[in-house]
Amino acid sequence: MTRIKATLVAILFATMPALANAQCNVNGSGEVNVLSNFFDALEILANTMEECERDDLKVDAKLTTTHQEEREVAFAASTSPYDLSAVANFSITSHQANGELLPLNDLVEKYRDEGQIEDQMLIRFGDDIMAVAFMANAQVLFYRTDILEKHNL
Repeated sequence: MTRIKATLVAILFATMPALANAQCNVNGSGEVNVLSNFFDALEILANTMEECERDDLKVDAKLTTTHQEEREVAFAASTSPYDLSAVANFSITSHQANGELLPLNDLVEKYRDEGQIEDQMLIRFGDDIMAVAFMANAQVLFYRTDILEKHNL
């Protein structure tokens, strides 16, 4: 079951650029419970995962603004209701330190070509690939030179 969950996660995160034309080709059965931030890009992932549901595969994706608090409590417990969670750059180190991440080396190699996974997307701790980055927040600073010049800046 863990392999199915990891495979589903790897396929979905790795193929983020192609989600608009995605078809679910996940084999296996079971249940996958996901916790993530309520964010447009993650909502697309959640909807795509839920499209993979069938009689023998249940997918429940919870998107919430309280995901950080829920994740901390859930992952600190000996058992968690969540099988996976989308995490941000600022929290991945603490999850790694707490032993809450599993290496994805074999899955990355298996889906590297299909998912167009580039080395720059891999988040590593030592030799272990612990996450695949699928998007980045872009911040752009705009300024008006006329205003800066007016104030001798």
